[in-house]
Amino acid sequence: MNISMPTPIAHTAVSIALYKTIIKDGKGFKIFFWSVFCGIIADLDLIGYFLNVPVENFWGHRGFTHSIFFSGFLAFFVCFAFFRQHNIKDKNFWFLFFNFCLIGALHSFLDALTSRYYGTALFLPFSNHRFVFFGSPINDNIGANDFWGYYSTCGLNLIVVEGAIIILALLWLWLINRRGRNCFAKK
Repeated sequence: MNISMPTPIAHTAVSIALYKTIIKDGKGFKIFFWSVFCGIIADLDLIGYFLNVPVENFWGHRGFTHSIFFSGFLAFFVCFAFFRQHNIKDKNFWFLFFNFCLIGALHSFLDALTSRYYGTALFLPFSNHRFVFFGSPINDNIGANDFWGYYSTCGLNLIVVEGAIIILALLWLWLINRRGRNCFAKK
């Protein structure tokens, strides 16, 4: 069964879901903002699509910005630059790093589940291999060069199906994590 590709809406929703799962008390807009940012910034490489950068290029679509290395680098940068109140030796620094890195990496893994033939370069800059995960259950039939395709009948169907999946996933996460704790929770 093929479901719709992950759209920017889905990447945002997944980022919010992970944020709410990891940061249980939802402490502050700043963590929320950077969680969503780390979840969608990988698609900045779409600019190259419109500038005719070949997909196989280091900076091509689903290239370096979709690598696990980039997720880690970005997470470290965000923690170091915007959460200075936490020392690098502080467990909260590394907790935030884990949150941002996981959210960024999940974007890449979702994209690797799509049916696009060119795959996702998960291990750049160490390996140029692009991964399309087994089965590729997510049908990527609206490409970057068909941006307005999101607003077509097919695109609206995509958003409805994706919305239903996201609602179910959020409900599942809420049910299994409502009694959890995190290191930011007040004792």
